[in-house]
Amino acid sequence: MLDRCELAGEIRLLDMQASPYDLSSLGERAVAIETREGKAEYVTRQREFAGRAAALRRRLIEVCDALLRTSRETATQRTRKRPITAGDATISTRSLPSRT
Repeated sequence: MLDRCELAGEIRLLDMQASPYDLSSLGERAVAIETREGKAEYVTRQREFAGRAAALRRRLIEVCDALLRTSRETATQRTRKRPITAGDATISTRSLPSRT
């Protein structure tokens, strides 16, 4: 999760560097997007961010899928191991009165 926050921070920093704000007092240089070189740097860095974000997204999806699989498997195992009971008597749909 921390890697996603770090990437978001880097993206925000680039946005600030490309804005009219003066970040030099914070040790950050401006990205002059009004120049050909500045625009090229901005586009290059944005593409890098997109690639990193795609990799992070894939990892997050893999983790979520694994958690869902584990959760389903655990639920299935619990259902098989513990029948629904009321006191000592197991509830069965066969013992319920018919609605007809």
